[in-house]
Amino acid sequence: MKSSMQKSFLFDTLLPKLHIVAWVVAILGFVAKWTQLEGGSTALIVGLATLSLVYFLTAYAPSRIPEDDSSAKSYPRQDTQIGESSKPASFLVDILLPKLINMSSAVLLVGMLFKLMSWNGSQTMLIVGEGTLFTAVILLLLNQRINVRALVLAALGGLLMYTSADDLVRQFHRDDPVLVEKMIYRNHHPHDRAANEAVRQYLWHKQDKRYN
Repeated sequence: MKSSMQKSFLFDTLLPKLHIVAWVVAILGFVAKWTQLEGGSTALIVGLATLSLVYFLTAYAPSRIPEDDSSAKSYPRQDTQIGESSKPASFLVDILLPKLINMSSAVLLVGMLFKLMSWNGSQTMLIVGEGTLFTAVILLLLNQRINVRALVLAALGGLLMYTSADDLVRQFHRDDPVLVEKMIYRNHHPHDRAANEAVRQYLWHKQDKRYN
């Protein structure tokens, strides 16, 4: 059986390896930020931003469905199936949903990054990403498929979406009550430019004192 798919350096080599490295960096960054270690925020930003880019690019990977008349036959898939070992190709399950999962995962990861960094706009991205990803996962399950990575990411996104932004601020900056107060005020007044400027100025002066 001839297949239109050939090995791609980007989709078959680079992105899978980058995916693993980015997850490791993101997890280490989160742990470092949680324990208030130097460089935690930077590692978290790099890790989650890279993960989002990986999922976004993966959504454009060519669909692995044969071109010839045997396309209705069974063929290997990346996601795990429930029950039978193989099923005929399906446009919804094998083309549309994988792309939808990767796109929504990219949006969700950006939302998670914004929430963890206390940046404005996180909730909208979390809702859009989580809602779309959850819908795609349910549709896969209804077609007797399960995408473990999508399930894990949906669970993490849902957990973070319902975690209070104020609690995250208190945890990440528990050594600086003044900064906590300013950031919580900014969280409750997202359109207050003065509140945002107060946080920015405070962080700038704090960093300036650290290195001078």
